[in-house]
Amino acid sequence: MSRSDDIADFAADGTFEKIDPRSRGRITPAFNAALFAFVAVKGLFVFLLTPSAMGRPPISFIRLDQLLFNSAADLIRIGVLVLIAAIFLNEFWRRLVSPLGSLRPIDYNESIAILLMAAVVFGG
Repeated sequence: MSRSDDIADFAADGTFEKIDPRSRGRITPAFNAALFAFVAVKGLFVFLLTPSAMGRPPISFIRLDQLLFNSAADLIRIGVLVLIAAIFLNEFWRRLVSPLGSLRPIDYNESIAILLMAAVVFGG
């Protein structure tokens, strides 16, 4: 077996096995939902643990119903923005990035995952 021609990896039992590059895992809507939930929970923790800034009252003075309503409204707003931005990213990638380089086109689920991973990595 030539390592230069085949993509291979070590299996869990320590043996060397060939990996078919066409059988790679796909990004699914469930993965994107889990990633979105992670970003949302991270944002909630940042909100709760950040000292009051920009005129926001301390946590002890915020009513729970206001916090829940505002959090739900923010989740819906951010979710819609991610879905719209994913359309633009997908089109941008398909029309500009793929023809310029030797990169394959991405699908809609992958564009959502790219946006959410950018939010995780860059703190957005």
